[in-house]
Amino acid sequence: MTESKTKIGPRKRVAKNRKKAWRKHSNIKDVEEFLEDQRLQQRTGGLVSEKTDDKLFFVESKPIVEEEPLRGKRKRKAQIEKPLKCHRNLRPNPSISPVHSPTYKKPFKKNKRTLEKEEAERKGIIGPVKKQRLQSAAQQKKKYQQNRQEAVKARENGRQQYDLWSGGEIDNVQSPDDGGHFVTITRKRRVKCRRQHLSKTPVPESEMVPAGGSYNPSFEDHQNLLQDAFVEAVACEKKEEKLKRWHAFSTVDANEQQTNWLNEMSEGLFNADGEKQNISTKDGNADDDNVGKTSKKKTRLQRQKEAKLKQMEDKIQKGKDDNIKMHQVYRLKAIKNEIKQREDLMNQKKSKRLAIKKQQANQTKQIGPHKYEPAPITFKLSEELVSSLREFKPEQDGLKERYKEYERRNMIEPRIWRRGTKPNLKTVQKRSHRVDAEDDN
Repeated sequence: MTESKTKIGPRKRVAKNRKKAWRKHSNIKDVEEFLEDQRLQQRTGGLVSEKTDDKLFFVESKPIVEEEPLRGKRKRKAQIEKPLKCHRNLRPNPSISPVHSPTYKKPFKKNKRTLEKEEAERKGIIGPVKKQRLQSAAQQKKKYQQNRQEAVKARENGRQQYDLWSGGEIDNVQSPDDGGHFVTITRKRRVKCRRQHLSKTPVPESEMVPAGGSYNPSFEDHQNLLQDAFVEAVACEKKEEKLKRWHAFSTVDANEQQTNWLNEMSEGLFNADGEKQNISTKDGNADDDNVGKTSKKKTRLQRQKEAKLKQMEDKIQKGKDDNIKMHQVYRLKAIKNEIKQREDLMNQKKSKRLAIKKQQANQTKQIGPHKYEPAPITFKLSEELVSSLREFKPEQDGLKERYKEYERRNMIEPRIWRRGTKPNLKTVQKRSHRVDAEDDN
């Protein structure tokens, strides 16, 4: 234990009748040092007073050999190499025990089931669950070896080559879902938990450029592309001419238009000789007013007779309806045939609708006020073709091409950009600010 180094000075004579004076004038430094020393002992292995002699003292078994200094030379205290103080602070204190992990592992106690399982394994008896697991593990191992052999074969054969613009189907090329090429290149397998509707796109992601649109096409492909572009240009010109004819103004003079208007408005007012027709409106109006009106009121006997006749007609019609319902019992076969024909017709319409829907699945839909209009065919003339890809210049803007591609794939709605449609602002001068109003005032 460390000795207290408190200096006891002359005793102060102060009144200690209050706790405030006790805290201010009481000297408790020795008590604080004792408590601090006790806390240090508890941190560094426990209190020394409670330890046994075995923990406090030990016997050195090896003798301490002191190094003899060289003759004629004696090292000074400053020359003796000592570890730095910063390094000494990092050394572990032997009095402090190492900190253990806070996680507590409960000791495993074997229950009856585990003991029976170990005994069965020791005797060589395999249960049904373990047997099934071993079989599934063997199947997975076999499948893994087969996939690995296929990947090695594909790597040895190299990448498969085929014509991009060939008319027929591509043979001997594995699809991305098969895992052959994908596994060979990326060494990974596709995620199987992805939902099917996410992988299905209503419109193809990329549209194949015609064979004549490449930088070095064959003569036939290039001529076919020019023919398609020519047909498209002719159809566009016909459409523009039709619109011009529809919106064309008439070439009739103003005087001729006035005479035509007078003839149309005066049609039926004159006879063939040119005399004006005299129409008596008085008699005509009288005849029109008397239409649907009777001269005499019906008597009570007439009304009763009409009611009896109506009642008899209703009774006869009801009897006819009952007879029709009774006879329908004997028409069950005909009714079944009619129902069958109707169901067949409905199924035909349904299959037709599904076929149309399936055909339109890979087409662009109208998702806005404007319809999608495909971009015109881009082509180069024979004299504009170049021999290398480095000298090739695109005909269409890349940004517009991507924008049209998004419209085709229903990612954005087709839009028509108009400029200059914003009306000009009008400047209005208030009446109170006019010059005339100021002069009047």
